[in-house]
Amino acid sequence: MKQVLCMLLFLLVTQMGYSQQGVEQLVKRFARSEQVEQVHVGRMLLTIASLFTETNGVKSVNVMDFSACGDEVRNEFQQAVKALKDPAFDMMVNHNEEGVQTRVLVRIEKECIRELVVLTTGAENALVHIKGKIQPSDIEHVMNDHKHGH
Repeated sequence: MKQVLCMLLFLLVTQMGYSQQGVEQLVKRFARSEQVEQVHVGRMLLTIASLFTETNGVKSVNVMDFSACGDEVRNEFQQAVKALKDPAFDMMVNHNEEGVQTRVLVRIEKECIRELVVLTTGAENALVHIKGKIQPSDIEHVMNDHKHGH
């Protein structure tokens, strides 16, 4: 009987840990999926790019597209996003429109954005994870430059 109770307790704790994952675990979990189309631009490539254009403190960009995935992976991603709880991140935007939910999370350290995560679920699932040392004024500058869709 003790073994059964211990096993149930273990399963319960494991399930709780699985359902409350952080951003890093979410990214790693789906980066391993063969069905997810992923583009990662790392520090070295962005350093080279900074010679030709302003990178605004961005050190890496990881984009995941789930459009080629089967229903199982897409549903798993949607459930993982719903269960996402990471105390290191603040929610900046939570927008629902026509069955598509978009969440923008940021991790701020010493008045700089260290990580920015955009999660989209619904008809189209996607994840964008940006790391760096981004000044809030840089974001304002980029938004002003592109406010008319250019």
